Amino acid sequence: NEEALKLREEVVTFRRKVGGPEHGDTLAAMWNLANSYSDVGRREEALKLREELLTLYRKVSGPRHPNTIEAMLNLAESYDDAGRREEGLKLREEVLTLYRKVNGPEHANTLAAMHNLANSFDAVGRREEALKLREEELELRRKVNGPQHLNTLWAMIGLASNYRAVDRLDEAIQLGQACLELYGRVSGPTNVATLNAMTELAISYQAAGRTAEAIALEEESLRLKRQYFPPSHPMYVPAMP
Repeated sequence: NEEALKLREEVVTFRRKVGGPEHGDTLAAMWNLANSYSDVGRREEALKLREELLTLYRKVSGPRHPNTIEAMLNLAESYDDAGRREEGLKLREEVLTLYRKVNGPEHANTLAAMHNLANSFDAVGRREEALKLREEELELRRKVNGPQHLNTLWAMIGLASNYRAVDRLDEAIQLGQACLELYGRVSGPTNVATLNAMTELAISYQAAGRTAEAIALEEESLRLKRQYFPPSHPMYVPAMP
């Protein structure tokens, strides 16, 4: 990794000398270098380079170009890594506005931007704004992808969690039950996503004081994990003892 990173640093230096700081090859080399910095944990350097990249892409390609928007998303991730979550959130708000204008409200990029922004709202404690966005996302996912698509189910999980976070437990449980039933039908009872949906529903049961149902569901989840996954599997983490 360090050797590859050193080569990418040399490529950036070379591209700047040959093509100048605004050439497409220079920007691509900077992009790769920033990703390498992030991969090896040199996050401040990744952040600084991504800030520079965004400024250059806005100048060279314009604010609505796909490369500019992707640069905004990468920088938002770097802000999150640095604990600057409000700045990351602001960028994601701008991205969603741009995608709605450029691609329309039902485009895959727009829906992904909604999901990411809702996560940012959650991260800074703005639960009601996250909830409103997740409700809108789920409605659009059902329309665009259909009720059984994995992206729709993922939106359901996020919304159920959000309902629980704002103490709307009946809605969290109702949605969690529907999601688990759909995951079992679409992915099978031993799929990782299905097992995660079981854990999510169990947490909602526990929050609502339905402890016996929570324990029964987690016991079933643990039984399936022991039957189908080795103990070293990364998802093999019981939510309850």
